[in-house]
Amino acid sequence: MDYKALSTLLKTISDSNRLEIIDLLSCGELCACDLLEHFQFS
Repeated sequence: MDYKALSTLLKTISDSNRLEIIDLLSCGELCACDLLEHFQFS
C-alpha cells in the first residue's frame, strides 16, 4: 500500500465541498456552470 498516495487522496476528499461535487458528479456529467449553481462561491 502506498501510504503517501492514500494520504493525498484522503486530504483531497476531506473537504465537504469536494465531497458534494463528487456526489453531484456521481449522477452524471455536469458542466462547471451547473456545479456552481449548488455553491456560494465562484
